[in-house]
Amino acid sequence: MAGKRLLNFNASDFLSATPMELKQAILASEGRTIMAENVPGSPLLLGATNAEYEAHAGADLLMFNALDLFDPEIACVPEGLEENPISWVKRACGRAIGVNLEPVDDQTEMVETRVELPVGRRVSIKTLERANELGFELGVGPASPAPASPAIPARACRMPRSLIRSGLSKSISTAWSSLAKCMAPVWMSPS
Repeated sequence: MAGKRLLNFNASDFLSATPMELKQAILASEGRTIMAENVPGSPLLLGATNAEYEAHAGADLLMFNALDLFDPEIACVPEGLEENPISWVKRACGRAIGVNLEPVDDQTEMVETRVELPVGRRVSIKTLERANELGFELGVGPASPAPASPAIPARACRMPRSLIRSGLSKSISTAWSSLAKCMAPVWMSPS
């Protein structure tokens, strides 16, 4: 798969690419990459998952937002599914799937009403481990809803490498360390 652009990937390439191959494929596409974000628990239409509709509309990468990793609800997956729903969606779409995790700081005083999020939607060692277990390849920390803090993901990425797939904590650490500069980091799982 060396040198292959993301826009030339087929479903099996997405399912078998290493993190570095995926990253290189994105870079080789020179900006011609489409990522679509959706809320998987709120169906756009019935009959297929939001991710399936986005993949069929041409999205190269898929991002789940508002997904509680400890209670993942994905509308329109087959009933009685015995496998991990993320794995099923990845196979159904033939795309890499990411998750949006919020770097929320509970210690910050608010001028406005605080947006309370479940633990499964926040950046932490446990949610990063869970994202890894579920098979997500990508992740973002968008610094919303308020209050976001660059210190939260920095603390979350101080974890033993043995807790997560080889290299993930380094990838996360590198990406989150740039949070203070750009407030829109991306991490990639090494699997």
